[in-house]
Amino acid sequence: MASIADRFRGFLPVALDVETGGFNARTDALLEIAVCLVHMDDFGRLKVGETCSVDVEPFDGANIDPRSLEFTGIELDDPARDPLVEKEALRRLCQPVRNEVRATGCQRAILV
Repeated sequence: MASIADRFRGFLPVALDVETGGFNARTDALLEIAVCLVHMDDFGRLKVGETCSVDVEPFDGANIDPRSLEFTGIELDDPARDPLVEKEALRRLCQPVRNEVRATGCQRAILV
């Protein structure tokens, strides 16, 4: 049976989702990031594996369009929200991806 590394030529597919305060990456806040690892079963079918997500602290001066919050349902003042600065949020999400790359024998992850 082929492995996920064989099926995707050494690449591990990782699904990425972001929630933002708008559409301009230079001015609008990044509010949440999630990654889903992709696993392959013994029959070659792809399945959603571990999902990791983090809340992100908007950078100083970031634009947050109220329509974005209405659409996403994110409540910035929710006490359950525990946001991290962007750099730490990315670090936290990269570790499980790196672990999965090693575990599957892949060379790199590719975001989808």
